[in-house]
Amino acid sequence: MSEMPFGFTWCYEQTDYEDEQCNVLVIGEPEDVPPLDIKITNILPDNTIAIRPMDGVSQPDREHYHFKLAFLPGVLADPSAIAVESADWLVSSDSNGDEDSIYLLWTGPETMLSYQDTMEVILTGVAAQSTENVDLATTVPNSIFCQLLKVRGLEDIKTWFFRLLSIISGFQNRATTTNVNISWEFDQGGIEVTSPVKIPEGGDYDENFTLTLEMVQSSGKSNIPLYVGFVNCNKVLNTYDEVSTLQLRLTNTNLPTAADPDITFHYDADINLSSQLVVTLEVGPFEEGKEDNVPWALGTQDQVNNISISIPGDQWQQNGDIETIQVDGVVQGLQWTFIPDGANVVLAARKTMLINLGNIVTSHPTGEANLYLNYQYVTGYKDGQFVCQIEKAPLTFDTKVRVGTRQDLDGLLNVKDGISIDEDGKLKFDTSYRQMIDLSYDNSIYGIGLQTYTTYFRSRENFAWYKGGSHSDDKLDPGEGGTASMVLKNGSLGIGTSDPSQTLDVNGSANISGSLDVNGRIKDKTGYVIPVGTVVPYTGSSAPAGWLMCDGTSFDADKYPDLNNVLNSEKVPDLRNRFIVGSGSDYATNDTGGQKTVTLTLDQMPSHNHAPDEYYTYLLKVDGHYTTDKTDDTGSEPNLHSAKATLSKGGGQAHENRPPYHALNYIIKC
Repeated sequence: MSEMPFGFTWCYEQTDYEDEQCNVLVIGEPEDVPPLDIKITNILPDNTIAIRPMDGVSQPDREHYHFKLAFLPGVLADPSAIAVESADWLVSSDSNGDEDSIYLLWTGPETMLSYQDTMEVILTGVAAQSTENVDLATTVPNSIFCQLLKVRGLEDIKTWFFRLLSIISGFQNRATTTNVNISWEFDQGGIEVTSPVKIPEGGDYDENFTLTLEMVQSSGKSNIPLYVGFVNCNKVLNTYDEVSTLQLRLTNTNLPTAADPDITFHYDADINLSSQLVVTLEVGPFEEGKEDNVPWALGTQDQVNNISISIPGDQWQQNGDIETIQVDGVVQGLQWTFIPDGANVVLAARKTMLINLGNIVTSHPTGEANLYLNYQYVTGYKDGQFVCQIEKAPLTFDTKVRVGTRQDLDGLLNVKDGISIDEDGKLKFDTSYRQMIDLSYDNSIYGIGLQTYTTYFRSRENFAWYKGGSHSDDKLDPGEGGTASMVLKNGSLGIGTSDPSQTLDVNGSANISGSLDVNGRIKDKTGYVIPVGTVVPYTGSSAPAGWLMCDGTSFDADKYPDLNNVLNSEKVPDLRNRFIVGSGSDYATNDTGGQKTVTLTLDQMPSHNHAPDEYYTYLLKVDGHYTTDKTDDTGSEPNLHSAKATLSKGGGQAHENRPPYHALNYIIKC
């Protein structure tokens, strides 16, 4: 495989009005273009290249030269006007139906070019002509035609003619670039590759190199009266795949009173001859830790390729698809080209045109990226370029300050993904009373605010306090792994539950260190803890709140309707000096009875006998005889009976009818 021995740089020298221009072919008159500096470098690492003058050759031609520059016919404005400024070089030109050639001959001493050594040749008058000036009649002189007819015959003329048509077609449809083929020959003896062991000339090394040149306009004014800059903010967000837009404005800075105030962008039926506006954006990868990162690019190739660029209105059209700009096989930029759509576009003095850039997404680091706007073939002006900087940042400014978002939210500061405050930092508000924080951008009634001695939270319906878990959009859902510590739902407070069924619904135990004031009834899981109508003994002398003394007095049924319903009466029971007995078949509810004391009657006494206190002898009559002379209670006294006498006792008083007691007041729940 052959090696390339030479590397070339092709640059027009800097002038008072133009910077150095490289890899271009300047369009204009030969006398108007800057000198062209061609540097020739040995790029063979292990070899030396000898450049020697040719013996007996005093003028370069197609047979004798060191280097030849070949262009498509008609590209150069005037090949014969090309001259050489460098000492020890000679130049000549030649044209035929295939190409326009420039021959360079070295006449100086033998020059040895080691690796990376350079020699240069400076040419003047190297200019391209505008295709508007191409005259096909003079591009291919009649003499060439006649000579071909005479020497080669009709068949060769046919072949040559169709080749000529191909060249003309390629020229008329060319883009904004052209090629120059630089060639050299080893067998002429003027160039030799040497090393410690001589390498034969030719064969092992390439003998030509094609350089692609961009066609640029050099005739006309150098400074076009355009201001190019961004409308409002030049920042794009580099956070969270947020989409940004930019608007570039081009303003004609001429005053209406200027001699030639308008800027005309020319339209031609051959679109390659029309004025062009070319937008170029840099691309490249970025991934932490990678060596090939391009942090100064606007974004990756895919991200930038998705950007939409357009010129509003119907005066401009995009010329073709997005083009890639490659360096050493690596895409480094993308390019959009716009041309007038069917007619000249006139930008009058002090008028502005806009270029819209939409769908800009980037994750490249914060910093600046360049937008290049090239203008070409603008009537009356040399080709030129504007460079505008795009700032990649998470923060943007326009009518508001936006962090991580382009949304048009309420407030002057719009933030996406939250605010983190470092260490002792605080979020402070002024001293006015108002709702400081709105929790919904489309409805400011929900939020957090201050009133006099009051901090409030305003919600649409519910408030929840969750422990753990992840976010859920569902109402009162603590999310996966979460629990509801507290929920306020439509005025009902749930602790440990997300669905309170009462004004206060506690799922779990409650510990109250203090009084509990309730303006209703208290229930446990089976019912009321103290139902209305409950009667209990009470040691106090007057009833506590929520209770009435059971003293038989009347009460206000409107005030105590529940008690009225239970008693079916407007009087409380009178339990003074009373024992309470359970109602049943013997005692109806609310019946009263009983006596404090009782006097027993004979009938109430149980049947019984009493023995006498002493023994007495009773005289019994036997056969008409009284036995009074016999001893009492002896066996010798017949028909005697020994018994105790019954004596009359008792006072006839009533007795205590109550067990031992301790008197308390009865009270009833009202």
